[in-house]
Amino acid sequence: MIKVQYFGKLRHFIKGFEEEVNVKNVKHLMRFIKKEYGVCAAESAKESFVLVNGKNAALLNGFSTPLKSGDLADPLISSDLQR
Repeated sequence: MIKVQYFGKLRHFIKGFEEEVNVKNVKHLMRFIKKEYGVCAAESAKESFVLVNGKNAALLNGFSTPLKSGDLADPLISSDLQR
């Protein structure tokens, strides 16, 4: 299972701070958010960049960045960082 921590706008839609999910890459994480929490949460997730174990997924393999058991994924919206 992958631990996902939510911040800012995403936390509003998710109604929680973190959860464990079973997804194989960042793209599947985005699909999971849309399926479980709806279009508004998915739109916020699209505005985010995702840290995988503290590293920006865009600098790894983007949406194809693999996620494996024990990984930590943090979708962050840039406006959340300015607070």
